[in-house]
Amino acid sequence: MSLNILVVARSLPVHASGGMESAAWDLARRFAKLGHKTTILTTSHPDLPEHSEVDGVSIHTVAAPPGRYSKAWWTGSAAVFAARYAGTTDVVLGVSAAANALVGVRDPARAQAFVFQAHGTSSGEIVSKLRQRTPKAYVGLLKNLYWLVFKDRIYRRFDAVVAIGDAVERQFHTWPTRLLIGATPSVMISNGVDAEQFQFDPLARARFRDQMGLAPDARVILSLSRLHAQKGLLVGLSAFRRALGVDPKLRYLIAGAGPYQAELESLIANWGLEGKAIMLGGVPRAEVPAHLSAADVFLFPTLRVEGLPITLLEALASGLAVITTPNGGDKELPCVRVPVADVEATTAAILDVTKTSSERASALPERYSLDYSGRQYVALFEKLLHRTPSKTFHNAARE
Repeated sequence: MSLNILVVARSLPVHASGGMESAAWDLARRFAKLGHKTTILTTSHPDLPEHSEVDGVSIHTVAAPPGRYSKAWWTGSAAVFAARYAGTTDVVLGVSAAANALVGVRDPARAQAFVFQAHGTSSGEIVSKLRQRTPKAYVGLLKNLYWLVFKDRIYRRFDAVVAIGDAVERQFHTWPTRLLIGATPSVMISNGVDAEQFQFDPLARARFRDQMGLAPDARVILSLSRLHAQKGLLVGLSAFRRALGVDPKLRYLIAGAGPYQAELESLIANWGLEGKAIMLGGVPRAEVPAHLSAADVFLFPTLRVEGLPITLLEALASGLAVITTPNGGDKELPCVRVPVADVEATTAAILDVTKTSSERASALPERYSLDYSGRQYVALFEKLLHRTPSKTFHNAARE
């Protein structure tokens, strides 16, 4: 059965280099590869015309500010859907809250499935901010409390809610999120990555290390994430500083962009780590495999209650040893876990995993592959479409 699928996402990799953007784009391409007519509805961007097609996926942009939610996005996305897609689409997959406005203009006479892909919940964000213990984080709690009460009730307007990882699924089954979801069915379909795309490449490793002036015997740690206090990079840098005193061959590459960049650069200078801890800036998705191949350890010391980080899955696909916290993805993933914000434990983990080298082969479990994830979504879509409309499909006008 070939489906007509509309993926709704406020941003794609062209807008930002985050995991949610990569996951949305990869999944859309996988749907197209599986033979389904796939369109992405997203915000505007200077590099995107109103209509285009890439890798078999049609991209339709809405005249709204790039990469963010706005009144123009809510009204524009609903208008475009009503005019062009409401009568032909079988499935609407909303990435986070992106499809909220579309639910209000769905055709109650047409069998369609509206699915909410949840990368986290407001309750999870509240926990993350409390752990930061900063004035800015506490101010952000007010926004999260607002969304907890009002936004999360929107789950009820969809036919199903998908948790992209174990942490999100657990939040679905705890109060108050369970109460807010109501009777809407929730399922867990893990984020997935293309293991072949990120497999270890010894030639790319040698080239990248040569470009960076890294010795062949250097033991390289890589962090790749948004540069934000929640990602725990201060813990990572502090642990690297300690570990370097024991093993001078260690090097630390910090890739990404964000508001924490200036502070990290200042710490590197103040601690005399120039040339040993290296800020790489934002990394285009196409260059991520080479960065992973060049490294020996992937360090993700996140403080935040994560959904399921794409970069962590990519690192496992590259065969890297991964050090993270209990917040960093599903428990079954083969990672070394250290307590949140524990510099001493993170230092010990770095020194332990860099003692020996091993053959690089993918450590990514099958259920985290992109093909498996794509097929699970399609199976869910077909199940929803074959149910009795009166029992499955909600009339948003009555919400």
